[in-house]
Amino acid sequence: MVEHTFGFLDLPERERKPRKSGLSMVHDPGFSPSQFETLIEPIEPFLDYMKFRSLNPRLYPETQYFEKIEICKRNNIKVILGGNVGEMAWYQGKWETLCDYSKKHGWDTFEISATYAPLTDEEKARMVKHCLGMGFEVIYEWGLKHPKQPLDPNVAADEINQFLDSGVRLVILEEGEIDLLIGKDGNGPYADRLAALFDKVGLENVMVEATEMEQLAWLLKTFGPDVCIGNLSFEQLTNIEPLRNGIGRLVDFKAYDKYR
Repeated sequence: MVEHTFGFLDLPERERKPRKSGLSMVHDPGFSPSQFETLIEPIEPFLDYMKFRSLNPRLYPETQYFEKIEICKRNNIKVILGGNVGEMAWYQGKWETLCDYSKKHGWDTFEISATYAPLTDEEKARMVKHCLGMGFEVIYEWGLKHPKQPLDPNVAADEINQFLDSGVRLVILEEGEIDLLIGKDGNGPYADRLAALFDKVGLENVMVEATEMEQLAWLLKTFGPDVCIGNLSFEQLTNIEPLRNGIGRLVDFKAYDKYR
């Protein structure tokens, strides 16, 4: 059993991996395998999903990514195939080729999205079924990259629940939708719509994409440590895990609450 520093001090407990809520996903922008392993070592207990950023892997030797996938597996971290890769493959008529390649080389989670590709509802449903049949865990990314209007929680919930009912493990809420709801500083005027959406679909079923520390702090202060957050950098994960445990000014040191 690992002995933690100051282990005699009590702090709010976090569920250990594999978790059902409070999930964190990090983007790897293209670090070398040795850099990657060094970065993962201290944050492994806090990291649930790793996504190799967008189509960036196409610019590097595949052996680097195969090695990084093995590092993730040794550390009980699921590797997500990003939705933009699937959309590009769909445009080129190579979507099933991508599925076979990803399964062969160790990706275990497949993200389906339609942020650029005009997928029909029937195509999305077929893709979900196909990936589930291959043994992938499936994530769907909901929302637009540049929405003009804030989401309607009733409409969004109906669509998201349909994906969840079809076997999708988690729905990612696009960063553009979050920015419009809560703003880059967490003071947006439509935050109540995000709360209403969580009420309708379940906090543990949605992962929000947020990249600003003010947003992250607001999410954790408002919804608690069990909110699922994606699109984090390695450094951001080291910053928000203490916040999940109530440590830090950005969450008003909630760890003190039971003693004050």
